[in-house]
Amino acid sequence: MHLALEACFICSEGVPVHHVAVFAFGAFVALSEDALELLSPWRLLRIYCAGCWILLKLLPVLLVPLFIHGVGPVVTGVDPGSALRGHLRAGDAFKAVNGVPVYTSSDWLQELQSSKDLPGYCIPHHISGSSCKPGMLELRSRSNCFNASEIVAYRRCKSSSSCSQMEECTEPKLAAGEALVRISFASRENSTCGLMPPEEFLIDGCEKTVVFAGVPQELEAFVFVTDYRPRYQLLSSLSWLPGVVQKLVAYTFNISAALAILNSAPVFYLDGEEILRSVLRLRGRHRRQERFLRACLVGGTALFAFGIFSALLAL
Repeated sequence: MHLALEACFICSEGVPVHHVAVFAFGAFVALSEDALELLSPWRLLRIYCAGCWILLKLLPVLLVPLFIHGVGPVVTGVDPGSALRGHLRAGDAFKAVNGVPVYTSSDWLQELQSSKDLPGYCIPHHISGSSCKPGMLELRSRSNCFNASEIVAYRRCKSSSSCSQMEECTEPKLAAGEALVRISFASRENSTCGLMPPEEFLIDGCEKTVVFAGVPQELEAFVFVTDYRPRYQLLSSLSWLPGVVQKLVAYTFNISAALAILNSAPVFYLDGEEILRSVLRLRGRHRRQERFLRACLVGGTALFAFGIFSALLAL
């Protein structure tokens, strides 16, 4: 497929393709030399760099029909030792943390960190709470207790200056390093809500909420997420698939980037030979160019062969 896309791109530049060949250790696209001679150096550079560009862009294009990105991180697993083990399941999609929309796993981690930066809540003066019972939390400036779900419903703050005159900024009594984290998510059974962008999800009424009281780093360590949300319910049942695909994307991108860099090296018979020739031709043509080009190619090929030989000896 990579060669077919490269051949199509070259044809779009007006250069006839004679044939495409595949052999044991690689492949190539044979072009019309006469047509190449008529092109400007800039257009030649575009053609010879096409293979590198396609290598970097191919896999994300293939994933578009099956997965969607940027609608909230998806749970791929919960560690058995986590307090959220019975509340979150593989396939659930996070949409907000403490009321702030999250679109990717990076947003998720950032909002967990900010949970410690704003530890207080703007509690109205007339709210007195109730008598303390197991599972309830006591506020530092109040004698009565509150349910965690009641506390997180109020606006977060760091000092009383962030609250109105009818409110005070107070913190729940928790151990050092602990915080309250309100997680809004879409159940894996509700694929319609799961595919909604977070800003639409929060006003649509299909929100499910769980409140975590503890060290936010525990969520980072014990709740595993991926940025890829399956488009179809059938794929949602395969909880391991998004994580595997994410790793596949990362590995393939790294391999593609390495191949693109390798293919751009000034080595005989690689695209780097023609790329270097096209760059030199931007300054016109003269004999010194050919001598310099040949010297670069001989040196580059020698270094390339030495690198391969050294790698084989290290095996």
